[in-house]
Amino acid sequence: MSTAISLHDIKPCPICNGNNVFCEKNLERESKYFVLCNDCGFEGKEFFTRGYAISNWNERIIKSR
Repeated sequence: MSTAISLHDIKPCPICNGNNVFCEKNLERESKYFVLCNDCGFEGKEFFTRGYAISNWNERIIKSR
């Protein structure tokens, strides 16, 4: 279970370039935040604060294969 937090400052998904992204708080384990793309299902890393989760998502560099 999680609670969705929709924020406008989250960049599009680096995998599918979708804009249907949200910062969510995990309620089942330790309360940690992560960004989730609802278009392709890609999830960012979990952090103890919403700001760190969003910063990590926005600053991530995807290496080409």
